[in-house]
Amino acid sequence: MHNNEIENGSGSGKVLFELFEKSNEQINLMPDQASDYLFILWNKGGVTTIEIDQSRFELNCNCMLFISEFHMEIQANFERVRIIRFSKAFLGIDTTLNQAGDYLLVFYGYHFLSGVPKIQLDSKQSLQFDQIWNDINAEYPNITHPVSAQLIRNSFQRMMLLAQKSHAIAEFDLPIDFMHLRTIREFQYLVETHFKELTKVSDYAQILMIPAKQIAELFRKHYKRKPTDLISHRRNLYA
Repeated sequence: MHNNEIENGSGSGKVLFELFEKSNEQINLMPDQASDYLFILWNKGGVTTIEIDQSRFELNCNCMLFISEFHMEIQANFERVRIIRFSKAFLGIDTTLNQAGDYLLVFYGYHFLSGVPKIQLDSKQSLQFDQIWNDINAEYPNITHPVSAQLIRNSFQRMMLLAQKSHAIAEFDLPIDFMHLRTIREFQYLVETHFKELTKVSDYAQILMIPAKQIAELFRKHYKRKPTDLISHRRNLYA
């Protein structure tokens, strides 16, 4: 395990990326107080129970959990866990809607209504993600060096793209067109960003420059729920 309180080659004085692997670890996170940091918890031990914002969930081995700044409190005991803590800036994106959608939307979305943002790795995926973890871990001691920082960034971007692909396959019951998926993801991301001030589907439709009825139809088809449910749930969770 490496734990360098460094600026990760950014020149900003801020730690942008950290990873840990721990055994018999008690987790107590308050992500909403962690600025713009996001967290990945990767269970590498036995089945464990995790409490997220007062709701309990079971995590199997090789289940990866994606924690955004909109979660308030996470508590769990892990037999063995891998943890990644990172700033969005580390991905080398400008966090506009399109670029964030390529890497980060697994952290946000409709899962707030029924569970948590997570993926369950099968044996093939586990080997793939383990290799990426090992590649990152090998370079991590030299993360202040620009070349090592870029190698880590490249590997981490690959991890996030694979996670997003896996999450999209598991989340939708029906095959989904790429553009439809992108519209749903963009709507979800906007809700997470603007739920405090924007309360109507039409508000988000205006930003996306598509009819509100189109958003409602996509959610009805793929989620069998209304987009208004997502807005209401997010506001209630915050309240």
